[in-house]
Amino acid sequence: MLPFYHLPIIKYLNCGLLFENSSDGSRHREKLSKQRVIYEDELSLKTDCDSIRSRGYFPKQALTEEKNFPIAFARIVYKDYYLLEYAPQNFYYYPLDSQTDRLFKNKRLNTLESIKVTKSLAQVSISREAVDYVFDELNFHSLIRKLELKQFGVDETFWATLNTNDILNLPGGFTTKFIEQKIRNYMVARYT
Repeated sequence: MLPFYHLPIIKYLNCGLLFENSSDGSRHREKLSKQRVIYEDELSLKTDCDSIRSRGYFPKQALTEEKNFPIAFARIVYKDYYLLEYAPQNFYYYPLDSQTDRLFKNKRLNTLESIKVTKSLAQVSISREAVDYVFDELNFHSLIRKLELKQFGVDETFWATLNTNDILNLPGGFTTKFIEQKIRNYMVARYT
C-alpha cells in the first residue's frame, strides 16, 4: 500500500501522536498549538496527470458504487487547490487561468440575444450527459465574454445561465419560465 501524500508543510506532523494519551502526545499537541500551520499554495505546483496521481493514495480500482456513479467536477480554483484534487473514478475540469475554447457552435446561439443571464451559487449538479453536451456541442466562448461584462463573476452566472435557458436544450436543464414569471427557486441543487 502506498503512503498517503502529505503536503511539504505538514510532513512533520505525527497524527497518531496527537491522539496518544502520553507525555509525548501532550508535548506534541502543545508544540502544535503554539506553531500553527499556515497553508500556502505552491507557486510551482505541477498539474500534469502523473503529478496529480502521485499526490495521494487511491486504490487501483474504485469501489463498485463509485465506479458506477462517477462525478464530473468543474470549479474555478483561486486557492487551496490541494483540497479539491483528484479521485480516479471522477472527471475534473479546473480552469486555473486559461482561455476558453469556442462556444455555441449553433449559429442561432452565436448572437446571444435570446439568452437570459441567470445568477446562482457557483456550485451546480449536472448530469454526465449535460457535461458532454456542454463540452462537445456548445461553443461557450462568446457567452463567457458576455458574462464577464456583468457585475457578477462568471463563476456565479455561467452554469446557471446554461441550465435555465430552454433555447440551449441542456440535458436535464431547468426552464426559463421561472425567470420570465419572476419566480425565485432556491436550492434546486444544494450547494456543497
